[in-house]
Amino acid sequence: MAWLGALLFAWVAGCSSAPLAGKSCPCATGYTCCQPSNTCVADNQQCPRCTPIKLTSTSITRDGAPHPQPDGGPDAVQFGADPEQWVSYTYQGTGQNVPTVAMTPDGNGFRVMASVDVSGGGTTYAYAGAGVSFLSKSECIDGTDLTGVEFEFAGDVGQSNLIVGLVADEDVSITSGDLRGRCTGGMNTCFGPTVFVDATAGMHQVPFQSLTGGMPVGNLSLDHIVDVQWQLPAVQIPSADFTISNVQFY
Repeated sequence: MAWLGALLFAWVAGCSSAPLAGKSCPCATGYTCCQPSNTCVADNQQCPRCTPIKLTSTSITRDGAPHPQPDGGPDAVQFGADPEQWVSYTYQGTGQNVPTVAMTPDGNGFRVMASVDVSGGGTTYAYAGAGVSFLSKSECIDGTDLTGVEFEFAGDVGQSNLIVGLVADEDVSITSGDLRGRCTGGMNTCFGPTVFVDATAGMHQVPFQSLTGGMPVGNLSLDHIVDVQWQLPAVQIPSADFTISNVQFY
């Protein structure tokens, strides 16, 4: 019967399980699905990063048009022409009202209506804002030859300051629906570096070097920019109504 034992040993050795990494999604527990390659990896940081591209135009909010949402919700605003298009989005903390966005009549910006409620105590979830995201599943902006972003502000946020932020792929949560996301946390632990800007009418410039406090990466990764966003400060704001227009890199 020794030959039978040897045969069984050879059969077991020959049928050992193959590595789970590199397999097509869905993935086994403990593995992450990389998009858009649809492959499994043991560590999310092993996923390929979005491909950085140089923009042919530094203008972001121009030639606006409605952008239908896949879930049938209110239209977002789409700017620019293919292949360099941007699309608006909104975000808010748990328990906060969902902001609304509408395109400006000239198509060069968007109006934001939002609020922040801190009456429940604490500021962990006291945020709401809107932004524009580079419209791509696998590409992001290489801003290494740029200095910052500028925009025109009008309206009222109920406070003297507005928070401006830029987001790289490593600041985007993998649960956000953006296939370029690399941060394994949720919305409250994945966010780009920011800076406070005076909420006064006119043109404002935000140098990249002024942005700090991102999570999990403190400073902006200039070669993998995905989003630009504007957020209300974490104080009681019953109603904010403001317009962001003529956004561009400089």
